[in-house]
Amino acid sequence: SQRFQEGTARCRAQQPRLAFGANSGVAEAAVLPVFVTKDSSLGGFRSVVSSHLNGFAEAGCVLIDSAWAKDALGCDASLRRLNLWGADAGVLKLMGPGFNVNPDMSFPAEGRNAGEVKYDRVRMGYGSLVLVGQDYELTGSFGGPDRSWIVEFSDPVLGDYFGADGVINLRVGGQACQLRESDDRSFICEMGEFGGQCDF
Repeated sequence: SQRFQEGTARCRAQQPRLAFGANSGVAEAAVLPVFVTKDSSLGGFRSVVSSHLNGFAEAGCVLIDSAWAKDALGCDASLRRLNLWGADAGVLKLMGPGFNVNPDMSFPAEGRNAGEVKYDRVRMGYGSLVLVGQDYELTGSFGGPDRSWIVEFSDPVLGDYFGADGVINLRVGGQACQLRESDDRSFICEMGEFGGQCDF
């Protein structure tokens, strides 16, 4: 999930300001959330991500003080969510900045640090994080031309909040495309219901 905050000054004795995992044993909850802001409410960083995604340290993010978050990286660059809605096609591979490290197969990373993208049976789709303005490639067994897929980058709310239309370049199945936060989403159901694809 993408969470943004602004002008926040939370104080709790002996506890970090941010937390990953939502008291859940689900690996995605400990690894995939990202906190974003345009002010100084994240200690001067634009994004904060779990340190289990250690490839982002190779892309310029740094470990932050444990008063901010346990096991987190602070990034001057902007990170956003990349979703792929469709049927389960096994583990996919996302290549590009943030994923150029050896896979950590222990819980909760389970290879996500090196770009392994696993199917979420609850939301009926895939999700990962990407750096805004960068180039990525997604590979996997997509199951042939009869399968429908929707690729979604971030959302218009964040584009409006930051006053800029974030973009990434993505190559999938030999096809290159540019994805924007402002892209039309009228055909995507909220919260990934029906695998993100609405049944009209």
